[in-house]
Amino acid sequence: MRRAYILTALLLLIYAEAGAQTYIINDTTEHRIGILMPDVSTEYTIEIPEGKHPNRLTFSSRTNSIYIPYIGTQPGMGEVSVSEYVNGEWKEVSRFTPDTVYKDFGPYTINPRAHLLKFKAEIGATLYKYIRDIRITEYTGEIVAEQQTITWEQYLDNLTVGSETELTATASSGLAVIYESSDSTVCDLRGSTLIARAEGMAVITATQPGDDFYDSAPGISTYATVRLPSSLPVTMPAAALTAYPNPVKDMLNICGAPIHAVSIYSMSGQLMLSITTDGGDSQQIDCSALPDGIYIMNVVSDSAAHQLHIIKLTR
Repeated sequence: MRRAYILTALLLLIYAEAGAQTYIINDTTEHRIGILMPDVSTEYTIEIPEGKHPNRLTFSSRTNSIYIPYIGTQPGMGEVSVSEYVNGEWKEVSRFTPDTVYKDFGPYTINPRAHLLKFKAEIGATLYKYIRDIRITEYTGEIVAEQQTITWEQYLDNLTVGSETELTATASSGLAVIYESSDSTVCDLRGSTLIARAEGMAVITATQPGDDFYDSAPGISTYATVRLPSSLPVTMPAAALTAYPNPVKDMLNICGAPIHAVSIYSMSGQLMLSITTDGGDSQQIDCSALPDGIYIMNVVSDSAAHQLHIIKLTR
């Protein structure tokens, strides 16, 4: 009686485990592939839904046989490769030689980010290769994180104040790269866009912290050098105002319309100077206290509010 209970418990455990199996793919169709066959492709590709854990692949395969005089019946020669498509690249998972009768292969680990799986008959394979019972299941065991690296080939040594540059570092994992600036007053960052704020130098570092499947990548750093442009165009509506000299060292002259107020902002939006004037057609603004850089100046006149860029340059 005790043995019967034990046997029943084992059977229940086996059935429970089988019932709990989660199939991502369960394809029992027989697929033919081959080389130089008139009615069949050299490969078979299926789509895989992306998962959260590494997946396990199993399948069954066989090949036709061929009769060779004086030797007898032999299996068709040649291998079949299995590849997954991850982060824009095909990566081989397995390579095997089918037998004349169906034989099971696997399990093989599939990257959870793989969204295509390809069975391909290699050059030299003769006759048909048959693939069936392709099963992909979720694997819930321990996840071993893979290593990743960052590639970055970009020069940032000739930037000008006010320019924006898209940073191009990539991680081998396909995960998004994170950037940091050693001096945001010189080089500010908005995601992967570098904004040159002021003349100077900053160190820009690209990192990737990793996730459940990839370790963090070693950071890569490069110097960014920002220079002042030789000149900037003044932009204002209706050509009503004139501002000179630009670049300015100390005193900036504004004329051309009755001027009531002047405000100067940094490129990051910080108010640097604000004055109210007597409404005369010509005003002098003392810019000597401003650090070197590019600024936005708002001028309020009788007719409109004008906006223009000015360069402060001490040298």
